[in-house]
Amino acid sequence: MRNVVFCHFVRFITSLFFCISDNRLFTIRSYGNDLHRHTQFFLQERKVSVEGVTREVPEPFIVIATQNPLGNAGTQSLPEAQMDRFMITLSIGYPDYESELDMAMSVGKQSRTSDMTPVVSIDDFISMQNEIYDVYMNESIYKYIVNLVTATRKSRYIERGASPRATIALVKMCKAWSWLNGRDYVVPADVIAQFEYVITHRIILNMAARMDGKDKAEVINDILKSVAKPAVGKKA
Repeated sequence: MRNVVFCHFVRFITSLFFCISDNRLFTIRSYGNDLHRHTQFFLQERKVSVEGVTREVPEPFIVIATQNPLGNAGTQSLPEAQMDRFMITLSIGYPDYESELDMAMSVGKQSRTSDMTPVVSIDDFISMQNEIYDVYMNESIYKYIVNLVTATRKSRYIERGASPRATIALVKMCKAWSWLNGRDYVVPADVIAQFEYVITHRIILNMAARMDGKDKAEVINDILKSVAKPAVGKKA
């Protein structure tokens, strides 16, 4: 956990925990604008200030946030600028039957993380990140990504569309996804697979969407259907 920031949200941000690689655990528990300044600082500048001392965060450095759909009393909305700095959002849902059964049967035993072992070293992980940047993307795929993000700003159901940060995040996610699938080039299917994860938390639906009973997933799917896919992707 030395290179992970864990943020806890109850729909809106309430507290922040983080750990620095010098084996000292630092915790911020604050609310409102004060906490927003902390998160904005390390998400943008990759630095953390605690007790009057500013520290560079280590590499790799991962920020993970959790959010509950209910229980937002006494909390404050996370600014859109900070939401925009999270690369993706995932809805995990409930565990499957076997996983939940395993959780139940492990109650009372030692911590389930005690027997966890690393699957990759930090150096190898950084090397993997560097390889991803070398994944080829045809100009037509870049245009496809820009067209999709631009479409979020023109949708009749979206009050505020995705920013250019979404475009950058989608490019990175597509390259990573293709690399994980054993390819050194991006295809349109990679863009389609990652679009919802990158866009969901970056758009705000308007009254027309609510009146027509449209949720974000439906609006995003409509955008994917409306934008023409390129026919190429592999290196010539």
